[in-house]
Amino acid sequence: MIHYHGNGEIVCDYIPDYVEAVAALGVNLLLVEYRGYGGSGGRPQLGKMLEDVTVVRLACGLRPEDCFVYGRSVGAIFAVEWAAQAGSLAGLILESGVADPRQRLLMRLDPAELGVSQESFDAAMRAHLHHEQKLSRYHGPLLVLHAAGDSLVGVEHAHLHMRWCRSLDKQLVVFEEGDHNDVMACNWNAYLGHLGKFFGL
Repeated sequence: MIHYHGNGEIVCDYIPDYVEAVAALGVNLLLVEYRGYGGSGGRPQLGKMLEDVTVVRLACGLRPEDCFVYGRSVGAIFAVEWAAQAGSLAGLILESGVADPRQRLLMRLDPAELGVSQESFDAAMRAHLHHEQKLSRYHGPLLVLHAAGDSLVGVEHAHLHMRWCRSLDKQLVVFEEGDHNDVMACNWNAYLGHLGKFFGL
C-alpha cells in the first residue's frame, strides 16, 4: 500500500503502530513523505508535489494491480492523481479526503496573492486538480472512510468521491465516532477491519 498522509502530519507519525498494524493485515507499506515535510528536502509546493506522484509511481516499479493507494485528508489529492494515471489499481482508499481542492485553497488564499487572476487560477485547477474528471478515469475498487462529524473536511466530500468515481466496486464507511484528526484512533478496530476486508487477504 502506498500511503499519502495529511497536511499536519509527517511519516514518523505512522511509525511504528500503523506500519505494524498494516503489516499484520498482510500488506507491505510505503509511507510517502512530501517534499519539504519531515526528512524530505525541498519546499512544499503543490504543483511540484503533484508531479512527484509520477516520480514515486515509476520508482516503485509496481504493476497497478499490485498497488493499493491510500490518501488521507490532503493526501487524497495525490492518491487520486495516482489512480487517474494508473486507470485501475488493486484498490484506492480515501480517508477524510478532500474532494474539491479548489474550494480548500480558496479558503486560505486569494488568487491575487499568487499574482494571478481568478480566471487563471480556475483554469489551473481544472487542468491539474479536477477530482471529478480524474475519478471518472478510475475503474478499480474504491473504499471511502470518513467521520460523520468531521469538522474540517465535511462528510459531503466523501459523498462527492463516491459519486464521481465510475467504479462499480465502491464502498463508503461513515464512522459515528471521531473527528477529522482522530477518526482512525477512535475507530481503530473497525478501521482495521474495513481495511482487511478491502485488501481481501
